[in-house]
Amino acid sequence: NVENKVYSIKLQNILLEYDSVKHDDPSDVLVRVRVCMLGDANRDNKVNVIDVTLIINYILNRDSGLEYNALLADMNEDGFIDIFDIMKLINVVVNGKMPVVDERMARAAVAPQYEDMELAFIKNGVTMSIPNAQRFSSFQFDIEVPDDIELKDTKLIGVNTNHIIQFAKTDYCQYRVVCLSLDNSILESDGKDFLILDIPNCGKVKIHDAMFVNSQGIATYFCDKEIENKL
Repeated sequence: NVENKVYSIKLQNILLEYDSVKHDDPSDVLVRVRVCMLGDANRDNKVNVIDVTLIINYILNRDSGLEYNALLADMNEDGFIDIFDIMKLINVVVNGKMPVVDERMARAAVAPQYEDMELAFIKNGVTMSIPNAQRFSSFQFDIEVPDDIELKDTKLIGVNTNHIIQFAKTDYCQYRVVCLSLDNSILESDGKDFLILDIPNCGKVKIHDAMFVNSQGIATYFCDKEIENKL
């Protein structure tokens, strides 16, 4: 008659996990305590690029086949796993220092103000435009396409050698796109256009839940946008 339970206590920048093993005798209890670092998503006692990859895969709904702890991945402790957590984790990996939780680098606690984006069809794809894209260093959004169409590629306009952009299918007819700066450098753009979505033969596109983040970790949200090519 042995009862095993696992408990977690979240403190700033660390997670305490302890197992309670109880026998018939109430006084016979074994407690094992484990201290986990915030950002150590795979709980291997190291915070490195593996944890960054795990969190990116989680956001993109990819199965990495590795152990994943959502509490440790929530770098800013706002209850969401998103681009803010990746930005903070990259800073930890690059600088080797655990940051103090910064409430600014999190989703807005109150209803945010929304800006407008523009989409336009080009040959074999769609361009995305926002006012003054150079304000931002990272972003994420979801895109819906018809059921017989695939998102083939995503390309930043300009020479963004310190940015990585990834996408994955997260639901039926839906993809998630995530772009990160490895050194907090800003986006480049040619005029307002800054992104090309390679979607051959697509007649309809909808982008929603677009969130752009500047180098200080402050988010700007954009209205959902849908366009249809009637030609």
